[in-house]
Amino acid sequence: MYGPSINSLNVYIQTASNLTKAWTRTGTQGNQWLYGEISIADYDKCQIIIEATRGNSYLGDIAVDDIGYSNTPCMPAKTSSLCDFEDITLCGFTQDKNDSFDWTWKAGETVTGFTGPSADHTQGTATGHYMYIESSTPQHPGDRARLVSPTYPPTIGSCLSFYYNMYGLTMGTLKVYLAGTGPAAPYQLLFQKSGNQGKNWLMAESEVESPTSFNIYFDGIVGSKYYSDLAIDDINLQTGSCQGDGQ
Repeated sequence: MYGPSINSLNVYIQTASNLTKAWTRTGTQGNQWLYGEISIADYDKCQIIIEATRGNSYLGDIAVDDIGYSNTPCMPAKTSSLCDFEDITLCGFTQDKNDSFDWTWKAGETVTGFTGPSADHTQGTATGHYMYIESSTPQHPGDRARLVSPTYPPTIGSCLSFYYNMYGLTMGTLKVYLAGTGPAAPYQLLFQKSGNQGKNWLMAESEVESPTSFNIYFDGIVGSKYYSDLAIDDINLQTGSCQGDGQ
């Protein structure tokens, strides 16, 4: 389910008397195959119906493969959604329309010297891509740019990891939030870092739980001067606990 116009993939269980939606995913899920399981109980005879719904443009292809059935119970599967920003579709991440300015898709060094990364994290080369905030004019100190993730399904325990670069003498702040959807949905600060963190890419991790579907917000805030081009790369949301390697 990879593309900016992905709509939804649904799986139904059809019996003689009932049709039940047993599984659904909506929106881009990244450019890798992901694994799904559905438990089927108390059905003597049923059909499985797989339904894919088209989005609002041609950039919304959905695919399935390796469908199987087993008499053993389903086991919790580790799934992940990795975005390395190597494609201009940005893995379904979008710019918030209510902030001060936008994040920039970039390869190589940023425009201003002595701030920002010299290469991306994924490839470590001048041709690899990442996202960053350009802190020079017309931006002002305290201006905020927000990058919004695709919508993820509810989770009882996942790990958000990403790499960040905060090199610059007047570096600002990076904040990462979980924002649930619907009434009484959670809104939680997952990560915050301010000030110059050196030239290297650093890894961050945060445990994620949400009873509703949710988005992740990445807020880049301009520092006191233009030496504050902070960057992010290789964002991954994976089921299961974090390993404690992040900073």
